[in-house]
Parts: sequence; structure tokens; C-alpha cells
Amino acid sequence: MTLRHTILASILLLLLAGCHKDDEPVKRETRTVVVYMAAENSLADYAPSDIQEMMVGANQLENGDHLIIYIDDLNEPRIYELDNHNTALSYSKLEPTYRFDSELNSANPETLDRVMQYATSRHPANSYGIVFWSHGSSWLFDSNETTAAKRRDISRRHSFGIDTQQNTQQARGYKMYIPDMAEVLSRYAGIEYIMFDACFMQSVEVAYELRHCANYIIGSPAEILATGAPYQHILKHLFANPFSPENLIKEYGEYYATYNSYGVVLSAIKTDAFSQYVETMSQIMPNYSWSDTDFFGCLNYYDYDWNNYPRVVVRMPDFFDIQGIMMRVLSADDYSRWKASFSQLNIASYAADYWVTAIGPTGTGDVIKVNRDQCSGVCMYLPLSYYQDETFYNDYDKTQWGQLFNIQ
Repeated sequence: MTLRHTILASILLLLLAGCHKDDEPVKRETRTVVVYMAAENSLADYAPSDIQEMMVGANQLENGDHLIIYIDDLNEPRIYELDNHNTALSYSKLEPTYRFDSELNSANPETLDRVMQYATSRHPANSYGIVFWSHGSSWLFDSNETTAAKRRDISRRHSFGIDTQQNTQQARGYKMYIPDMAEVLSRYAGIEYIMFDACFMQSVEVAYELRHCANYIIGSPAEILATGAPYQHILKHLFANPFSPENLIKEYGEYYATYNSYGVVLSAIKTDAFSQYVETMSQIMPNYSWSDTDFFGCLNYYDYDWNNYPRVVVRMPDFFDIQGIMMRVLSADDYSRWKASFSQLNIASYAADYWVTAIGPTGTGDVIKVNRDQCSGVCMYLPLSYYQDETFYNDYDKTQWGQLFNIQ
């Protein structure tokens, strides 16, 4: 009897322990999302409507989720915070939680670091997301800036975010160099994604530079409408656990498909697939000649010929869709190999029938048809010979991606 009672008591204790474990509430993972709005430029007038959209979307957040909005426009730099307890009904009634005591250059990586320190210390979370909101021009940078020290002091960039410094009457047009951005973000663990609400930023060069900073890179290889992402619809996806780039891109793209006839091109890159993809590219790239004429007719997100128009101030290279390039050059077998590898990297994409451009021949909003066969939503630059007189021609091998493949 004693043995029997002992066995029964042990079973009862196990059952009670199991019930207690099942009854314990599972602690939900939290996320803090930073929207970094470098808006001291021609986009300043569009920032209030996007923040208003974020206020609408914040009503769908869960307890423990926090949205940090850093904005530097024509007023003093400041930070707003939103969660599902926000009571302000309009942006005009929203009070900043923090005002910086001096003018900041939002293209300076030190400013980005200050914002990240604020967000991660004030609202530490299981994971983080970052949205970069501004102008963009992919991997390009000023070739006259030869040293890291000079880059950091001046912060004149040709990559992300124009800060005109109008508040200090300098009006220089500073921009952030992607390696500087990567250096700052690499200090912060747990970044789930980086999303660019800026033109031309979804290039293989930018994503490769940021591969150690986040699990996903999301953006467009083409131009983004000045109205930006539909935050009232996508904010729930920015905070979703588990995070789904596919759902985010689908909601974003379909919004513009129904809202107007212009549309967007978007994609999501999974950064831990880069090592396998680089291996595939290393096996394929040396086997082909990359002559200039091979690429005429490829899907191009920045048509080089448009730069002949005098209203274009900075000459830019072509931004060919990487899938269009590979379709044009590779054999059927190699293309099949490449495509299988690339699909592990480029895990989601969305393309409307058209995208709108402000840099076309008329400069008034030309509509460009998407070649769906060639469209992957990721672009790649090639240092072709007809770029030799351009300042950016010798700069490409300073990017980490450009250093991998010597095809000049």
C-alpha cells in the first residue's frame, strides 16, 4: 500500500505540475520600431501625413509594442512615441516626448546612433525594426571623400537621406553613406528588419553592406511615391510576430494598386542567404563577358539616357534589375542554377503593372511599364565601359559587393 500510495502521489504531483505549466501565460514577444525621418529636404511637407497614418495604425498595436518616430524637418529635431494607448487624434495635437537641444544633421551616423540609443534604452524589446524615411540613391557616394574620418565629419553622402541643414542656413545636401549606417546598426542586437521608405535602395550592393545588421532588408529598386508607405495599413505588419515580409509587401503593393494607377516595385531580402548566393555567383560570374550591349533592353530603374536632360543635377548609373541581367547573359542551365539560389535570397517581391518616375523625359510623373519577366525587385549596378568618364565609375570597388567580382 505504501508503494502504491507513493506512486499515486508522484503521478498526482506530475499532473499538477503539468497543469500549472499549461496555465502559465506565455509572455508575448515585444518589438520596438524606429522610423527615422530625415525630412529636412523637399519631402518635409509629406511627413505630417505619414505620421498621421502611423497614429491610425498604432491603434492596432499590442501591449508592449512601441513606435519611436524621429523627425528632422524644417523645425527642431524631435521624437514622438506611439503605442496602443495614444490619445491624440491628430498630428497637430501630438506632443513630442523628446526635443533635441540643437540642430542635428540627420545624415550624420552619430545622429542615427543617438536615436538608436534612445529607442533601445527607453523601450528595450525582444526585437527591433527600423524604417528609413527620406530620399535615397542606392550605394552611391562622393568619390572626393577619401578617408573615413572625413566622411564622418562632413557626412556628405550619395546613399540615404538628404539633410539640407536649412535650419542653420548651410543648405549643403548631406547624405548618409551606407557603410557608416551599417557600422552604427551593427552595435544593436535583435534588429529583425530594415525597411527603406526611400527611392532606389533595394540594390544587392546596399543589402550586402547591411547583411550583418538585420534579418531582412525591404525596399524598392525604383522610385517611391512622395506619399510614402501606407502606414495606416502596414504598421500591424511591422510589429507582427512572427514577422512576415510577404504580408508586408503584399499589403503595401495592393494599397497603391487600388489607390491609383501608378503602383510600386518592392522586394524583401533574407540576409542569412547571402553566403550561399555569393558562392553561386562566384562560380557563374567569371564564365561570362559583360559587354555594354548585352544590357540594352534590360529592365532599368534609372534610365541613363534621361540624364541628358539639364534639370538632372547628378548623373546616375543604370539600375538594372538583377534578374533581367541574368536572363540576358546566362545560359539556360546557369540561369536555372542562379534562379534557384536567388530565390533563397529574394524571398518576396511585388510589382505593379507600372511605377511612376519623376526623373523621366518630361519630369512631370512619367509612368513606366514593368517587364514582369525580368522583374525581381532587386537591382544591381555593373561598371560598364561607357561609365568610364563618370565620377562613380572607380567607386564601385569600394563597396563590399563590388570587391567580390572584378568584371571591368
